[in-house]
Amino acid sequence: MFTTYTPIFNEMKSQCMPPSANGRFYLINLGDATPVRNYYTQDGSTEAQLYVEDRAKLIEDRGIPAEPQLIFTEADDEVCINVNRQCVDTIRQSSRHTVRKIIY
Repeated sequence: MFTTYTPIFNEMKSQCMPPSANGRFYLINLGDATPVRNYYTQDGSTEAQLYVEDRAKLIEDRGIPAEPQLIFTEADDEVCINVNRQCVDTIRQSSRHTVRKIIY
């Protein structure tokens, strides 16, 4: 789980500020970089049929995206993945997907 920043250089307004950009949130299998969720729905794929394009989700905020943060709900049955104060995805706890809190 990570974010990326791709500047749009034709929109550069000032040398003192970063240009406008497209930020993306990625959720991939670290073993082989395959997608875990279907984030690109325009290709007609489903959760059972994932392609390379499904790895990333466009973040609506312009600028450098923050590091993804996990927000646990009170019931601990859902975990919100938060980027730039925006919930970009929710993971429902199940036998297949489990996120554990580790306090150190």
